Amino acid sequence: MIWMIVLVPTTGEGADDDPFQLFEEEAKTTTASRRLQPTRESPVAVDVITAEEIEASGAVHLWDLLRFRVGMDVLDARSGVGGRAIVSVRGFPREYVNNMLVLVDGRSVYSAYSGGVDWEQLPVQIQDIERIEIIRGPNAALYGSNAGLGVINIITHRPEEENALAARADVGNQETVRSALSVQSRFQEAFPFRLSYSYQSENFFVTPSGRWREDSLRSNKVNFRGGWHPAGAEMDLFLGGSWDEMTVPRSREGEFRTGFGMWRFSKQVASDASLEIMTAYTAQNAGVYPDLAQVDYAQFDLEALYRQGWGGGLFETTWGGNYRHSAASSLEVFLEKPPQRSRLLRGFVHQTAKPLYSVILVGALSYEDSNTSGWQPAYQLAALWTPVEHHTLRISYALAPTLPDLYERGVMQIPSPAAHIVGNPSLRPERLHSYEAGYRGTFFLGRLEFESNLFYMKIDDVSASFVEDPTAMPVIISFGNRNRAAARGVETKFVYWLTPATSTYVNYTFERIEDRLDDVVITTATPRHKVNLGGTVYLGSGFSAGMHAGYKSGYTTAPANRSLIESFPAYWRLDARLAYRPIRSVEVALAGQNLLSPRHREYIDFDGLEVPRTYYGEVSVRF
Repeated sequence: MIWMIVLVPTTGEGADDDPFQLFEEEAKTTTASRRLQPTRESPVAVDVITAEEIEASGAVHLWDLLRFRVGMDVLDARSGVGGRAIVSVRGFPREYVNNMLVLVDGRSVYSAYSGGVDWEQLPVQIQDIERIEIIRGPNAALYGSNAGLGVINIITHRPEEENALAARADVGNQETVRSALSVQSRFQEAFPFRLSYSYQSENFFVTPSGRWREDSLRSNKVNFRGGWHPAGAEMDLFLGGSWDEMTVPRSREGEFRTGFGMWRFSKQVASDASLEIMTAYTAQNAGVYPDLAQVDYAQFDLEALYRQGWGGGLFETTWGGNYRHSAASSLEVFLEKPPQRSRLLRGFVHQTAKPLYSVILVGALSYEDSNTSGWQPAYQLAALWTPVEHHTLRISYALAPTLPDLYERGVMQIPSPAAHIVGNPSLRPERLHSYEAGYRGTFFLGRLEFESNLFYMKIDDVSASFVEDPTAMPVIISFGNRNRAAARGVETKFVYWLTPATSTYVNYTFERIEDRLDDVVITTATPRHKVNLGGTVYLGSGFSAGMHAGYKSGYTTAPANRSLIESFPAYWRLDARLAYRPIRSVEVALAGQNLLSPRHREYIDFDGLEVPRTYYGEVSVRF
């Protein structure tokens, strides 16, 4: 039996000097309104994964940090182009989740080519992450198209002034070896920086027949973040890269390279006004051998925003604009076509007003113009009421467009003589309407946190692949806006702090999806019921122990080309970690994932992949 309440770590070794300070501090977010604000004032549902939770999680991959959060769907999966996970917010999990935006330090890592995120190939390391902010529900009025289901913002540590060195090494089954190293220092007393590197290697999985099959991964990631603070301003430079070699379905080999650079400038131009400018460039190369494709993708971003408070704090205005140019080229995917390009120009404004002490009104509007989809509006309206301190009610409405990706619009691919894949340049954007009501409150001097949200989403012009004429040879597979879907759901979570070092949590998500075509890939791909509970307790004498358990009801999955469709039964998953810290700078840990069964399936796979039980030992040191 799995207990319904377990223990979760929150602070490190022990209590702070003031054991009740933690309960009195209010969680804050920067992603919800693109400015720092308490989560109770957020116009959208928001969940924050803290640095303490990340450190104590025992996560192996980036997506493990998201697995047990309310409203999330996370699957271990393999795709033919190097994907190793499926992550979605509020349902609709699929190989490429094209209506969920992912940011790293505010930089979009969503691919306009594939219409999704390749999580393993992201050049970000768990050791560098300060926190993750998850926005559930549309925020396209602030972030642009393809942010309909939600926004995930991965925020890395800001380099500090003092020198520091951290190292970590893990060894486990599945031929798993992981190592990580980070250095923090400064140039000339004025330029703090952080440099980090990590390596990961793993191999083999077990098929349903009990055979061992190759599932190799060799991953190298490096990141640099430096800062400079001249004359009251802040300038940050971000550089990084990821080099991955892995086995992909049907025993092919894949090589994937990603590099990026970002410069960000911010300045407090007045006591209640600030300016921020960001520019970024990303380059990716993906190759799957021997018989598939090589794809080159590049993206350039330029953005500026201005924040202004006025009326004695009664009004907050954020406005700005951004330009994005994306290009994808591939001889195998687009044949003789020139590089497929997307150019997007957008302006937006976000307004908050406090007409009464207990009432907050929020409105946001965005207009963007692209060469692929023309003018697209996005807007958001929300009202928050706090009738009693620490208890807030919220209602909201939002419209969010999702632009078709470059692959669906321009592909001209011949995977076999019997089948041709042909893009549709006339695809229309999907349009998501969201209606939501929520409550957030704290009890017992902040020890108990409770949140619940009801939502209804309607998506028009849903795009999907289809066969033009099943009797023709070769078969022509294309894409069209043939469907319409609606989702209804409830999200509820509890967190209870026993002490500043120990807490309990449990969350539950219900979601039901219907569509016009009764497409099982849409209506049953999202588990109707999800329950997560778990955590860690500080045991004293340097010991801590953690556990996270998750339940999913049955669901259906299919790859992007829908060549296979399969239903999966309900299952539980249990991850656990035991750690010992003899001194503050050293930690030794044992951890395991999927501990309830030797293996189980989470996603359809041509090679019969099953998620195995894994375990590893870890040593980390800090100076």
